Amino acid sequence: MVKFLSEKVMDAFSSMKTTDSISLESNEDIKRLEKYYIDPFNYVNNIMQEEDNFIIGRRGTGKSTLIYRAFAECINSWDKGKKIYKKNILPIFIDLSKCEILTQKIDEDIIFEEYFTYELVRAFRKYINLLWPYIISSVEEDEDKSKLFNIREYMDQLDELIKKDVTYTKKWKYTLGEFLDKIALIKELSNATAIYIFVDEYSELSSTNQKILGNLLKRLRGTRRGIYFKVCAITDNYDLGEIRLQRDFYEISLDLYKFIERSNGLNDAFNRLEKFTSNIVQERLNVFGCETDISSIFNDYSQSISLLTRASIGIPRTIGIILKEAWAQAQAKKRIKISNDDLMFGIKSAGDSYYGFFSGNVGPVIPKLYDDIFEEILTRARQERKVNSKKFASMFLVGGFRDSHFKYLTENYLIHLLKKDETSVKGETNLSLYMIDLAFINKYNIGFGLDRDVYRQQRFVYNDIMKKYDVYFTNTRKEYRCPQCDTEYTQEQLFLPQLNTYLEFCLRDRHMLVKIDGIDEGNQTFTEMERKIIGTIRSRTVNDAILARDVSEIVGCNKIKVAKFAEKVEKENLIKRERLDGNNSPYRYYRGK
Repeated sequence: MVKFLSEKVMDAFSSMKTTDSISLESNEDIKRLEKYYIDPFNYVNNIMQEEDNFIIGRRGTGKSTLIYRAFAECINSWDKGKKIYKKNILPIFIDLSKCEILTQKIDEDIIFEEYFTYELVRAFRKYINLLWPYIISSVEEDEDKSKLFNIREYMDQLDELIKKDVTYTKKWKYTLGEFLDKIALIKELSNATAIYIFVDEYSELSSTNQKILGNLLKRLRGTRRGIYFKVCAITDNYDLGEIRLQRDFYEISLDLYKFIERSNGLNDAFNRLEKFTSNIVQERLNVFGCETDISSIFNDYSQSISLLTRASIGIPRTIGIILKEAWAQAQAKKRIKISNDDLMFGIKSAGDSYYGFFSGNVGPVIPKLYDDIFEEILTRARQERKVNSKKFASMFLVGGFRDSHFKYLTENYLIHLLKKDETSVKGETNLSLYMIDLAFINKYNIGFGLDRDVYRQQRFVYNDIMKKYDVYFTNTRKEYRCPQCDTEYTQEQLFLPQLNTYLEFCLRDRHMLVKIDGIDEGNQTFTEMERKIIGTIRSRTVNDAILARDVSEIVGCNKIKVAKFAEKVEKENLIKRERLDGNNSPYRYYRGK
């Protein structure tokens, strides 16, 4: 394969690892996104409905890409040649991870609201420029000629506000409600039907700030006609405050177990995932001008797509990591196609990266017991494989109430939640089905399979080995209250050891219990992205110290974020940074002592 084509293939695979290269102000980037975005469950149409949404999924599942695509559809709604929906939508997009002030902990609600509003105003002025020609055209068709003058007057007022110097110590006296009033007027004057406010990286806020923002959105939602919030958050890494999903905001989940729920069993789900994976890769190849069919990239297309699907479980970022590493090895060995050995190398590389996120944090950030839990699972799986080497041992069942025990294992893709509310052959109910990541399945030869008659066997119910860890989680469980008699219960008081489950009703009057605020689960000192940065750096020694740009590529974030955050945690002695290549060289980062 000629060199320029090889580079295009590499660019196509690299593009799947992060959305940082996409600019919403670039018409070329938006057109490219529209061409390669694969939407198996009509997610874009769901987001385009006039309702408030929380889009939830693990990092790398495509949340940002999805709302980028919805943002593009809002722009298209003004173009008569591209129009799909019978409405004109003004979009506002804000990436919270790039708002330096907001990512600092702010304890006072009113101060946080002012800074959040400031960032929204800046975003609104930035992106309305994309629609300005359409707005002028729409208003000029109107008989009321004063509309355009009034819009420009409002814009000038916002510009004056933005010019004010705002820092963490110098506040900005302008509330979100006041801003919504202003854009509601602009909406009416510009003949827009609705305004969609896209909020990305909600989970990058501190737990305190998430709760403040959640309460703020709950208070303001529905108060201005035609204004809707579309918010992205990472699974198990968000605090919605007073917001109740499916009542206040409608959830759109991109997680694997939700994909499987929509399928007819695991076999059907993985068959559909294979098609999804193949389509994603093919569209990227097309958009990047590779002019080749996906089948010509692999020595054995059918087996390769099957392996790639099992390893990536449909996560675009993981697909990109695996294929980039596999392609690089194939090219290094002068091969024009990816062999199964190359693909296995890519799978191992991805697995090593994810395990590095986890292992680098064990001790200073993640409690050691999570590592013990993972080792216990692997040991048990290897033992069960020895019992019958012809049967796979890659899956296990555990009581659903223990899902929180696996927070850092699922976060780092060491294990994957496949199903909830599964039942064992002996009739145990409310079990969650997990699969060990393919990198570890291959490493320990524990076998991959999807046969329900196998994984439902009692020997794969791991509650017996998990019981000893329950004591570590008793203080993090939610508490419950009876709405009838006001009796309060801790989760431990509701546990029935004989049935290995929890009561859901009051012992006094049998009314269904409701949750009340409990202690936050998990480590809240760092966000999920920050934990991945720390883990990546702490998995390196001085001999293989890593640059900020390489950390950003592995984690899937901005290199400026890496550099600034690394400077902060170095002061806490979690990592080291040095100019190892000379005084004028960039910093390299490593574990330190």
